[in-house]
Amino acid sequence: DDLEVPAQITGVASLFGIHFTSEAIKDYRSMLRGDQEMKKALFTGLLNEGVLIQSQCAGSLSTLTTEEDVDTLVDATRRVVQRIR
Repeated sequence: DDLEVPAQITGVASLFGIHFTSEAIKDYRSMLRGDQEMKKALFTGLLNEGVLIQSQCAGSLSTLTTEEDVDTLVDATRRVVQRIR
């Protein structure tokens, strides 16, 4: 919201996915209607920031994930989105 980019985070338990769309994600087809090029750019940008997530912008947290790790992911995502929007 801060960056005025239509995006959503979905997930269950420790799994999460990042989607660039303003449409509610209800199923696989609604996820595919999102901006897939933004996902590719985010994935590549995060790699350049030293953060590795799955190529479709999905990831997971574990019991070993620290607040610092989460802050690193959030801050890197913000920087990348600012560059690619």
